[in-house]
Amino acid sequence: MMGAWYRTALAALAAVWLSGCEDESVITGDFILKNLHRSTESPAFVKASFRLVTNDEAQSPVPRLTAMNFRFLDDNEPVSTDESQPRVTNPRTAFTFKTLILFDVSGSVTARKDRFFQMVDSGRVLALRVAEQSDVAIAVFDGRDDIEIVHAFGNNAGITESFAQLGIGIGQDASTNLHGALTHALGRLDEERSRFRSMIASADDENLFGGALIAFTDGTHRAGVGGDIPSRDEVLTQVRDSDHAVFMIGVEGESDPSFIQEAGKDGFALASSTDGALLLGPAFDEIFTSFDAISNSYYQVVYCSPRRAGRSLFRLEINDETGRQGSLEFEYTAGDFSGGCLREIDVRYPEGG
Repeated sequence: MMGAWYRTALAALAAVWLSGCEDESVITGDFILKNLHRSTESPAFVKASFRLVTNDEAQSPVPRLTAMNFRFLDDNEPVSTDESQPRVTNPRTAFTFKTLILFDVSGSVTARKDRFFQMVDSGRVLALRVAEQSDVAIAVFDGRDDIEIVHAFGNNAGITESFAQLGIGIGQDASTNLHGALTHALGRLDEERSRFRSMIASADDENLFGGALIAFTDGTHRAGVGGDIPSRDEVLTQVRDSDHAVFMIGVEGESDPSFIQEAGKDGFALASSTDGALLLGPAFDEIFTSFDAISNSYYQVVYCSPRRAGRSLFRLEINDETGRQGSLEFEYTAGDFSGGCLREIDVRYPEGG
């Protein structure tokens, strides 16, 4: 099946394929389809899942497209709405999304009670907003060689209580191991993805996972390099190679702006200060806007195929309000398909976008 798909896609689209150890992407027209997964499922579902970004240097997320932005074709004929019910499913139904929010509690933060409580209060607001779209965990770091989880994934209802428990004494090492903290935080997200994959019933669904890291720091890395502590270049390589989204928030004048910008590959902001008071609100709003765009750029398209025998060519045409266009094609076999798909589609794949 894969060989046939390659021949069809290359001939029809002249697409350029990118492969990685965790996902695969296809460049098509003005878009890149990342974390691409194509599948069929009984009784007669044909599905494609992906994260949509622009085909340019920025690779900006393309969020909140609706069914009006997609056109379904089967063997080059438009899919019948009555027979097939083509739709774009709600990302909250189709994907598991997890976000780790990481806070600096090193000496430079906890020594200033006013700044610390500003960070805690603003962080709580940000976490609650993120929790509307994602499962959230909260962790802290200082100079130690690992992060400390203060709120685990799985209970967004307890976020406010977890922040209320954050006190001045939570930091145990006055130094700042920013490099190590980012490495360990990305490792925790990798563990969550592995746990998700081990729990799902079918390996075909393994790409339906999205992860994000939002890190806040008011200082530069101070813990040195060596042993388990990576260098600047090593941690930046880890960030670039990770398929998790990474956002960074730094305090202007104390953090390392160039590192904040490079590490925040999906969004970064520098919070300014006035008369000793941090202006965190605008920075957190900026990060949330970027997070919101990414978390809403995941799509699963699905329809009930009317085919009951032979091989068919599925084609998905995509356009957005700016005029950008792209398409995806792959072959599927309908020999095992049967009726009943229409009765299940509303329950299993609700519309949304």
